[in-house]
Amino acid sequence: MTQSESKNQLSGEKEGTRKSLKNHGGATEESLINAANAALERLGVPKKLSGYRYLLAAICAVAEEPGYIDSITSKLYPAVAAKFASTPARVERCVRTAVEACFSTCDERIADEILGNIANPKTGKATNSEFIAAVAKYAKSGLIV
Repeated sequence: MTQSESKNQLSGEKEGTRKSLKNHGGATEESLINAANAALERLGVPKKLSGYRYLLAAICAVAEEPGYIDSITSKLYPAVAAKFASTPARVERCVRTAVEACFSTCDERIADEILGNIANPKTGKATNSEFIAAVAKYAKSGLIV
């Protein structure tokens, strides 16, 4: 898959039109973005972080194409990086910073509601892929009619 194809797939655009998401009760991409945005806000991820934009894009990509979560470093980060004219390494680092910010400031009840029990007991944090998958699942569940 070329960077252009990744970018189009990630943004949900196909030949200039917005497509409906699969398995989301006919929800639009905008609905998914709003649900993911609301979840990140509730989790306390600061919007000023670059990782916020990257997380939002990654969550939407995983919600649309769950296979991305199995290839996070080889497919997801490069696709997000292409969308924002960045590098996969920078995307990974910024996402990690945003996830760490969430776990250091978020109310435990809210984190448990949205993320479930994904935090590593030793570190008190989740990996980027665990976090992205959990928020994508939560965002999708709110869209099913």
